[in-house]
Amino acid sequence: MRGVWRFRAGQANRSHVELTIKSARVDISMKTEKQGSPHILVCTKTQASYERAVKQRATDVADAAALSG
Repeated sequence: MRGVWRFRAGQANRSHVELTIKSARVDISMKTEKQGSPHILVCTKTQASYERAVKQRATDVADAAALSG
């Protein structure tokens, strides 16, 4: 199960949090739910870096096998 954080705040605070997350380059997707006031920034943990590492590992193994002959 992925972690989800719901941040209900004004636009300035939501934008600050979004910018901070993007700057840190962490595995979190963000969307804004525009129901009620103030809106809610929904942050969800993803596995993007893990999936990139798995893909790179498969490429590395294939390349090593090709070099081994």
